[in-house]
Amino acid sequence: MCEGPTPFFGNELQLAIHSVKTSTAGPSGQYYGLNPNEGFEHAFIGQSDLDGSNVSGVLPGVCDIDWCSFDLPTPEPGLLRISVSGATTNGCDMSTDVEIPSFTAGPLPIPLLNTGTVLDLDTMFAGSIVVNSGDAEIAFELSWDSNWTHYLGDDMELLVFMPGYPAPLPFGLTLNAPEKFIINSEILTALLGAHPPVPLPTGTWTLYVQGFEVNEELGEFWELWATIDGVPQ
Repeated sequence: MCEGPTPFFGNELQLAIHSVKTSTAGPSGQYYGLNPNEGFEHAFIGQSDLDGSNVSGVLPGVCDIDWCSFDLPTPEPGLLRISVSGATTNGCDMSTDVEIPSFTAGPLPIPLLNTGTVLDLDTMFAGSIVVNSGDAEIAFELSWDSNWTHYLGDDMELLVFMPGYPAPLPFGLTLNAPEKFIINSEILTALLGAHPPVPLPTGTWTLYVQGFEVNEELGEFWELWATIDGVPQ
């Protein structure tokens, strides 16, 4: 932080950790977006963050006297961009140092649930899993070669149908590459707006892979993992 007269808004740095999809700074363009309930202040790191009087900076992050740190637990493959700028209301010049350590995650569980090749705009059956009473959490990951490290890239979707529900869950219908998400009681309860909490529906869950945009004439090769409480299916 800089020394000198403090302007009305204080001296602040604006941080954006952009996703690989776009350079846009905002809720759809960066891993740590603006909080619509708190306004643009949520995108800044100010003195109040460092002294602990009002932790308002980019969340979820941790700040101390002269530093802030932010974790990306599930970054996508591709070009990660980070930008830092001073607020236009600052009273003097500011400087900062940026360090980017990386850690290699462990291998995905073996065996895979299924593999295959899907054509553009085609949907194919990818397998099923059986959820029993007492199961707490399901994790899915659908990966393919032409992700955000490629041009042209492909967009694949993972359609997950719970027993008794006619529509697929929305979590695998994104621009993410890979499509990676978990399902548990807390997530289902929030999705359905239910009360009391909704347990994982027992029975057979059906999975489909959709080639929402596939640029290869012969189709895109995909791999699908699924675990229930950490156990590969």
